[in-house]
Amino acid sequence: MLNLDELKQFVTFAEMGTLSKTADVLHVSQPTITRTMQSMEEDFGVSLFTRSKNRIEFNDTGRLAVEYSRKIITAADDALKMVRSYDSSLRIFKVKSCAVSPLALIMPKLVTKYPDRPLSSELSPEDLIIDSVRHNICNIGIVTKNISEEDIFCRELATEKLYISLPKGHELIKESTQSLSFEEIDGTDCLIDSERGIWTDLCYEKLPGSVLKFPKKGSDFEKEAKGSPIPFFATDRNTWSDDIFRERITLPVTGEGSAITYYLISREKEYI
Repeated sequence: MLNLDELKQFVTFAEMGTLSKTADVLHVSQPTITRTMQSMEEDFGVSLFTRSKNRIEFNDTGRLAVEYSRKIITAADDALKMVRSYDSSLRIFKVKSCAVSPLALIMPKLVTKYPDRPLSSELSPEDLIIDSVRHNICNIGIVTKNISEEDIFCRELATEKLYISLPKGHELIKESTQSLSFEEIDGTDCLIDSERGIWTDLCYEKLPGSVLKFPKKGSDFEKEAKGSPIPFFATDRNTWSDDIFRERITLPVTGEGSAITYYLISREKEYI
């Protein structure tokens, strides 16, 4: 029977290359590592090493065993995370979203609907959100895909439109300018309010020639943007004060991805 602790020692030996280095890294004795290597051969039931007087090395079978051992360790770690997350979801109402703004729409309603249940929210990649809903790891997911699966309920929540706010007199603003495409903006340094989220990912994709700048840790984006001479991105869902846009021209961004529709997904119809 394969032992998870021994598998980890086995993989560490593959990474370190010698028994002594493996023992040092794992803070165990070298004889312990030697016994583990022998135990691994017994568990797999085949020879995994070539041995010389003072050294052992993996043979081809051993290298394959290492590859599968890594997969077993990863699967075990994933199983622990998923089971613990599921157990947590039975007590805490969890919402995972691909963006910040739709959380502002849904969380106050959930507080009212479930006043006695602890709520938590977090930003996550869409694929992880969908997988978490499938496995009941979170109660509600917010994504940009209209999911059509037998065991998942889905409804449209809201749309969000991207804008860019530029200082008056900025070189991108011409007399007839009423909007700006990603292609026109590309190459211009811009402020954006979060290092995570779907809008940030979109800007990285659409503006490869631009430098995206983020608020300093602990600083307030509104104050930083108001005093900045460079453009910043906003949406029609931001709750910033009008003061942030003073002495600026704010224009809609055009092009694929500049408007996003959000969907609520859940395994329970009553949640959405």
